[in-house]
Amino acid sequence: MEIISIIINQNWDIQFYVSKFLIIFLIIIFIIFICFKNKRLKFKDYEISEADIGIGNSNIKIKPNYEDVQIAYKLWIELSTRKIGIPIDFENDAIMELYNSWYEFFKISRELLKDIPIVKARKHESTSKLINITIEILNLSIRPHLTKWQAKFRKWYFF
Repeated sequence: MEIISIIINQNWDIQFYVSKFLIIFLIIIFIIFICFKNKRLKFKDYEISEADIGIGNSNIKIKPNYEDVQIAYKLWIELSTRKIGIPIDFENDAIMELYNSWYEFFKISRELLKDIPIVKARKHESTSKLINITIEILNLSIRPHLTKWQAKFRKWYFF
């Protein structure tokens, strides 16, 4: 099988043949080049999930890695659906329910942060920002209030 063939006959006619495999290969290379140039194909969000390396044959499977995006989504859901994410209704909300919700959010957020792969935290600025914002919410907003008021409330409520 010839990849490229150039034939010049007796009448000086030139015939140029290109294998369809070469054309497909060049199209694929062109698409990859365009994707890299436009940054639409981001290999930083992919990881090698499996590698079978043998004599003569190699097989590497690549899968997307969106763990940090999934964790950010879970944090957003927790924040937007709990009492901590909505205004307090002073006439109808029970203070016990508020503090329980805030405390649960604190625990869940810490667990979700622990699930972020350290490689992501080091390599990706967006993941570092997610971690920092979550820690700021916990340590600068929720913790001071819970430390000051929740203990006093629970002491008063249970005695």
